[in-house]
Amino acid sequence: MPESNYSNKPTIHNVLNIWVVHDEKPGHLTQLIGLTSRLSTLTKTQLSWIPAKTSTRSIKILFKDKGSSLNKNEPAIILGAGHSTHKLVLQLAHKHRSISVLLMKPSLPTSLFDFIICPQHDGLTGSDRVFNTLGTINKVEPGQKTLEQRSNNLLLIGGPSKHFEWNEKTLISEIMTLCKHHADKQWQLSNSPRTPSTFMTELMSQEIPNLSCHQFNDEIFSDLNISLQNSAQTWVTPDSMSMLYESLTAGCATAVFTLSPANIKKPSKVALNVQQLISDKVVSDITSLLNHDNSTLTTEKIWEADRAAQWLLKQCSQTHPLGREIPV
Repeated sequence: MPESNYSNKPTIHNVLNIWVVHDEKPGHLTQLIGLTSRLSTLTKTQLSWIPAKTSTRSIKILFKDKGSSLNKNEPAIILGAGHSTHKLVLQLAHKHRSISVLLMKPSLPTSLFDFIICPQHDGLTGSDRVFNTLGTINKVEPGQKTLEQRSNNLLLIGGPSKHFEWNEKTLISEIMTLCKHHADKQWQLSNSPRTPSTFMTELMSQEIPNLSCHQFNDEIFSDLNISLQNSAQTWVTPDSMSMLYESLTAGCATAVFTLSPANIKKPSKVALNVQQLISDKVVSDITSLLNHDNSTLTTEKIWEADRAAQWLLKQCSQTHPLGREIPV
């Protein structure tokens, strides 16, 4: 669980006080950290992290233990991500007359929340209250180096999922094709906790000269943000949607390996989203590689955490009838 980055800051009028309700799931924490980090860069903030399982009665005790005073530290925004956070977000927003913000498509009626930030593939229509992002928000920041200045080339492998058919033979074949096509580049491959052990065993038996294989917990990938910011090209299996959008955010030339949708007749939203990214040429695939002679794939610059943070500050300051100032 993240600790408040601003627990020692004094509470003053022009500080935006945000209570972050979380379910401790890594994916949701990544989204919340990504958004609050940008909010903290754009304006003065005070963050307090509250587990979703915390009762409203025990919150006062929780804050007293941290040396805070709720009477002097009223939240302007209650922010949550994860279905189990919905109830507490609404309870706290009602009790403290705060703005309720959900970082996902809610399982409860959307009208209950002041603002919603969610991926466009979730199907909610954008409005003054709903902000659609390209994929899920993450905590990666764009790299400062140009592609020419970057020395790494990454291959990030996921594993079996409900969205795609896992096909080791196809993946290994495409990796061999890629490494042969770019024989002048050294490639660094990382698996994930979901990657079957048979995949790594079979891939390493191919003895590809310009490919180095690593376990996901190897020190070389200890800081994925830095690894991606130093990567010119990053290839990702389509089941790893978070990795795909993190690569795009870092400014890498991003491509996906080929895996068929688990349901060909009715692909999932994730599978359709990947295909749309390929069709829109936001990301490339093996076909793009073989049909073009250019040594570097196209790049698409996105930073959804920043876009969402700017939108939220604007909406809170201009459209919400809150009886206190939202600093911008």
